[in-house]
Amino acid sequence: MKFIGSMFKNAMTTNRIEVKNGVVTIHNTENDYGFITMFNIDEKNDEMTFTLSKKDYHTLSMFVSFDLTTKENKIFVTMPKSKITLADMTDACIPDTSLGDNTIQISVNSNDFEPGQKFVGNDQTRVQLNGVNITPTGYLITDSKCIYIHKADTGIKNTICVPKEAFKYIKDTNTCMTDGKRAAFVNNEGQLFYTSLMVVAMDMPQLNINQVCAITVNKKHLLETLKMLRGYTDELQILNDNELRAKTSSETNEFDITLDGKLVKGSKLNVKVYIDDVIKIIELENEDQVLLSFNNRMLIYQKDDTTAACAYLNQPNREVE
Repeated sequence: MKFIGSMFKNAMTTNRIEVKNGVVTIHNTENDYGFITMFNIDEKNDEMTFTLSKKDYHTLSMFVSFDLTTKENKIFVTMPKSKITLADMTDACIPDTSLGDNTIQISVNSNDFEPGQKFVGNDQTRVQLNGVNITPTGYLITDSKCIYIHKADTGIKNTICVPKEAFKYIKDTNTCMTDGKRAAFVNNEGQLFYTSLMVVAMDMPQLNINQVCAITVNKKHLLETLKMLRGYTDELQILNDNELRAKTSSETNEFDITLDGKLVKGSKLNVKVYIDDVIKIIELENEDQVLLSFNNRMLIYQKDDTTAACAYLNQPNREVE
């Protein structure tokens, strides 16, 4: 049978190809997640099933077209000037990807939480931090120190958590179904991506986001300053002392930098935060100027339906008034 190399996308550890009734079904899987893609072909009577390793599958994707036959656990690939023999992984385990009887379709738009991917955690104990929590009122991503929330009506009743490993595969999906244990995402081309869900999920927290102080600051200047300081230390002090400043120090160096910005609400500001947390937050802003709010507990960014925040570090002389 003749195949086209462009069919062989999304190479994973195990890749099963089945031809039956004029349809080629390709199942790429890492067991916990994978793709199912279907192609219609003219050869209605051809039938075959074979399984390729990730390396062999990727090799076939590099050819424009080829003829393929199988016999006795071997795969024979022929082209005008080449012949290749590959192993058929007949013993490879293919997971059951069917969803349960309580499957529902939900309104999930990956564009709503894609900007918050840098907020995802890497916690071995609290696994709910290692993905996006899809709640009835929106999306929640947090590493416990820094938090990203996007409000939306998702159409789900019980919160689920999609693992971070799935993020890069669901960017262009427009349909999502779940039974609470597994989720399936479908894109405009009909390609299906499935993933197991985290065993636990987080509901949307109630954040105190009241604004006590606020600053406007040039995003480019602040981002350049933070990235420079990150090479010396993890922490940053933001204060307003006649002018808006960023201060920090390492074992041998001290930095006191006047920022291109100003205090627009409040009278006193002196807080300490993690530099990486502030970088993640201000990178959400697309305009030249970014507005940051402060209260007694956290630094906050809000725009449209998106909220991001990070907690302060311990500091004896903290001031937010």
